[in-house]
Amino acid sequence: MRGRRLRSAGLALVLSLGVGVGAALPGVLLVQPAVASPALAATIYPQPGATARPGEPFLLTLTVTNAGTEIAPATQAEIRTGSQSLHTVQEAADWLHGAEVRRDPNLLASIDVGDIPAGESRTVTAPITISEGDVPNGWQVLGLHADIVGAEWVTSARTAIVWNDGPMPTPVGFLPVVPLVAPANADAFLDSVTLERLTRGGALLQKQLDAAEAAGLVAIDPRLVASIERLGDKAPGVARSWLARVSALTTPTFTLQYGDADPALEGQVGFTQLIPVTFDSAAEPDSLPDGQWSPTLTNVVWAEPKTLTNTSLTTILNGGPPVTSTASGAAPPVLLVGSYNAGGTSLSRASISRDPSDEVPESSVEAVILNDDFTAALRAAESAPSNEEWAQSVIEAGTYLAVAASNGDGELAGGFSRALDATLPSLRTSETIAYLRALPWSTDQTFDAVLNHSGPSLRLTETPESSTRLDGGLRVFSTYRQLQGFSSASSEPGLVTGFAGRTHAPLLSVAWSAPGSDWAGALAGLSTTTRSYIDEVRFGLTSDINMVGGQASIPITIINGHSFDVTVSVHAVPSNPRLTVGSDQLITIPADSQGTVKIPVSARVGNGDVNLTLSLASPSGGAIGEPVVVSVRVRADWEGFGLVIIGVLFVALVIIGTIRTIRRRKPEADAT
Repeated sequence: MRGRRLRSAGLALVLSLGVGVGAALPGVLLVQPAVASPALAATIYPQPGATARPGEPFLLTLTVTNAGTEIAPATQAEIRTGSQSLHTVQEAADWLHGAEVRRDPNLLASIDVGDIPAGESRTVTAPITISEGDVPNGWQVLGLHADIVGAEWVTSARTAIVWNDGPMPTPVGFLPVVPLVAPANADAFLDSVTLERLTRGGALLQKQLDAAEAAGLVAIDPRLVASIERLGDKAPGVARSWLARVSALTTPTFTLQYGDADPALEGQVGFTQLIPVTFDSAAEPDSLPDGQWSPTLTNVVWAEPKTLTNTSLTTILNGGPPVTSTASGAAPPVLLVGSYNAGGTSLSRASISRDPSDEVPESSVEAVILNDDFTAALRAAESAPSNEEWAQSVIEAGTYLAVAASNGDGELAGGFSRALDATLPSLRTSETIAYLRALPWSTDQTFDAVLNHSGPSLRLTETPESSTRLDGGLRVFSTYRQLQGFSSASSEPGLVTGFAGRTHAPLLSVAWSAPGSDWAGALAGLSTTTRSYIDEVRFGLTSDINMVGGQASIPITIINGHSFDVTVSVHAVPSNPRLTVGSDQLITIPADSQGTVKIPVSARVGNGDVNLTLSLASPSGGAIGEPVVVSVRVRADWEGFGLVIIGVLFVALVIIGTIRTIRRRKPEADAT
């Protein structure tokens, strides 16, 4: 009955959610904490699985928190509904995340919450009834809100529920994408201790894999597979068992970038193609060591919500993960992209391009749209620390599915988190998927079915990554470029670029955006690792050199600590003009060996010390190792210089004597 007033003394029940996914939970939907007044904040949500039928009560849980420093007396909540239903996911998101107090005329109930001491909360669960005349007939999604009134405080909280008064629409397809990723880790390979910790019973990767078995699409970080296979029999038994389960998955799978590197960030910091990773040779790019697992899809790239720019799209199109061979060549990439970057479309398929009028095929990419609001709700439910917060989040996700069903959308796709906190006490991915699949307006959807749908051509909506992400990415790009330059000195460039890919890709991981991750420390370590790798080619011990005039060749030892030959040029610069140096010297040094190069120099007249600065460079001009300074003591060759002077004087005297003799004899000759 409209206007019915409920008293908390008789009706309030403290919420105890033992939300078992095994029981069918048909219902709806949401709750979102509103922005509170300076003192009070509130949340409301219906019981998970509940729908509203005319005249039949459903349970609504209300929690009011007093964040102030004084008691909030005589607090009341007025439960109201608007006259309009929610028609789109965006409309539902705007409603659920709205904050203003509406005071709609349709009052469903008033609840006395009572006095709330400072710093405390009050939770009340009360039955709410919507009469047949309160809202229009028909199956629809209704927005509910609670306006909280105290002596001086007013705030609001919102939720939604399915009004089950009419035939239910065709269920909407639900496509959850589940990643198998480790928390932020800068290592090229995960060690045995880390693998054991992540794959043992109840650990993060085991819970992710449990959810993956019921997912619509599974994304796997290839570093996990490579790390286990690299250890072989030395890998922990739980890790080998985990990999065996991965290999047995029947759900479609694809590989993320190595270390789950962020493909959108790569393009924004300067990479012209997605970072290739090799292990044994340059002939097998992006391949894993010989092992028991391979993905079922090899041309999928996953970009996080609101991270793409035109340069990101260009980088993805220039080179992604290995592609499947087809009759016409290579399969083009399929991009998992957020709905915001696709112009806010509610569809699950589109063709995304830098310019939709551009008819060049290379400028667009086929995309599966992961709805941003739905994805955010899934991730909030996945990492919810309490039953109450989990219920709020799954109700929100269920609301979006209900709205999509009522609007006739074919499917709704969302992706679970790739940046989980390493200290997360629980993971509710499986529980969340099971709840949403049990909703009567939701049904399973396959990735292949989504791909087979056609979609509009949309222009990419650009959203650059944060300044923190860009600054860190630029540091990774800088050291990667150093290794690229060094690869031109190697007899096997693929070994250098393979090392670069394995060490740098994990530093661009999506996981570094998780709270508490020490990305700055990891970036500092990467700079040290890169410098140490390049500095395996270095000058040997040098000593002071004494040089007495003339020309000489100064012998310099160069050490190569790598497993491949290197070719470098040696450049010398004197500190003053007492010494001149010939052209740069090119030398090839065998693997794990050392070689000697001779620097041609010439001394000028004059005594003194000269500092000769020696540096190494790759054939492409990249600096290698640290410069060294050799001290050369130049001593003028006075004996040779004196002989030259005496010789010159002697010749001058002979010439002068001859001239004088000729001049004396000339008058005599004239007289004769």
